[in-house]
Amino acid sequence: MSAATEQHRGRIGAAFTSTLTAMTAGLVLVSGPLLPQQASAAESLPRIDTVSTGAFTQAWSTPQVFGAPLGVWRPQRPRYYENAPFHPLGDIVMTATADAPKATFLVRDNPGFVDPPADFAMVWNAVGLQSTGVPPAFIWRPVPKPGFTCLGDVVTTSASKPSADVIRCVRTEYTRPARSTKLASSYGSAMVPSDRWTDILETTADPSDTHGLQTSGFRVYSPLGKGADPSGFRVLGKDYFSNAGIAGSWIPNTGVPKQWSDSERASVGLKVWLASAEENFPSSVDLHLANTHVSNGYRVTNEPLGCASCTNPAFLRGTRPDGTREGTPPMYTEVVHRTRNSSPTNITDVVYWMFYPYNNGKRVCIGVYTPFGCAGGYSTFGNHVGDWEHVTVRYVDDQPYQVTLSQHEGDQTFLYGSKYLELDLFRPVVYAATGSHALYSASGNFTYKKLPNGDSLVDRTSRGTAWEWASYPANQFIWQSAGTYAGSWSWLNYTGRWGNPESTCVGSPVNQCVLENGPEGPNMKGEFQPAIS
Repeated sequence: MSAATEQHRGRIGAAFTSTLTAMTAGLVLVSGPLLPQQASAAESLPRIDTVSTGAFTQAWSTPQVFGAPLGVWRPQRPRYYENAPFHPLGDIVMTATADAPKATFLVRDNPGFVDPPADFAMVWNAVGLQSTGVPPAFIWRPVPKPGFTCLGDVVTTSASKPSADVIRCVRTEYTRPARSTKLASSYGSAMVPSDRWTDILETTADPSDTHGLQTSGFRVYSPLGKGADPSGFRVLGKDYFSNAGIAGSWIPNTGVPKQWSDSERASVGLKVWLASAEENFPSSVDLHLANTHVSNGYRVTNEPLGCASCTNPAFLRGTRPDGTREGTPPMYTEVVHRTRNSSPTNITDVVYWMFYPYNNGKRVCIGVYTPFGCAGGYSTFGNHVGDWEHVTVRYVDDQPYQVTLSQHEGDQTFLYGSKYLELDLFRPVVYAATGSHALYSASGNFTYKKLPNGDSLVDRTSRGTAWEWASYPANQFIWQSAGTYAGSWSWLNYTGRWGNPESTCVGSPVNQCVLENGPEGPNMKGEFQPAIS
């Protein structure tokens, strides 16, 4: 990686964990209870360099011994860091899927603070189970050096101990208490001798402790391993990373994070994969305003649509992102300092608002859906002019805590660092569904509504066109009260609908319109406002 690239990524990475304003000392204010935060026991220690990775190799898999398919995956160094001294904290388990994890974190060597384990102890093996179709496997628990904590087990396919270089352990002061979640169990399995029945437990950051980083390591609990002490599950503490360590190791050990502005924090950006079949791309608000006018509370297209399902105006097709600043539609990035009962909190949300000129509806059976198909014919419902989607990255006490994706009438939220949410070194990576642009964490098919006639509404995502956005200052704004936006942001004062009114509606059992009302804008949505309920 060139020095210029490293410097650029370092600056953006540091912005990801900039110091937030309006803190409440000693407390984390989330939508749940208040939680006193642990004082930093590692203030006098060097900070840890970490980097996220989405690269994995499969260490072992079995289709049945734990009641469902199970795969164990070993994290690898990400691009740009293939030759850097970064190492995983343990292997990661995925159940009921052949897919690899989406993300975890690696740590950089720092002798005396980030070290290999002293040894490994075998805690489970699959010897003798090959006749039942179980591949050879040996699960090892790293034995930490005095004063260190190891955060996860590892798997090999031979009885030889793993190399000490395979993972790293960290000084215990760098860790925080965590929870465990049972992923799989072989207890009661006729395929496994009772002396090797085992549970596989995943280390889970406590959702109420916003300073713990989710890394998804696992441990086995079995007679052979003499159990996994439930109190022994721990995760890395975010407070101990070098500047923006969770954003990338390229940040120097400065000891104290730099004070970053809201604009710099918002500059982290987002990566959205538009589906390969997408025909209705995003656009700027300015393009939409130039091609619509307000009539009775609706932004109506200047050129008629042609019919309820027609898209005659060319601007409705949006702009396919081409990877350049000039040719990439903007994401409008809102920074919201959250309040509770009108008082400031230690929470700041960065909301990436995305606009599409048109939402393409779903093809729906208008008769009765049977195992043999639709009796009564199909029609397309749910089209609408204008479409707003958003991703919210929540920061608590300087650190990214969770990522929320908008999906139709609801949302889906992931802890930052979840193995189910992809990160591009530091940026969340999400997938926009064909036509509807609802946001998901992976490519695939997602059923979001079942209709009374037996049909379903399904979103489909894939890696088609990459929409990558580093939010430039011209597209960033801070929350203001209603009606106070001026100049190029005055469109945020608009309280009407962003498209044509509904038409061509049908009743039961579908109860849908071919053309639905245009959506309300960001300023009419709960995420836009600062108050936390």
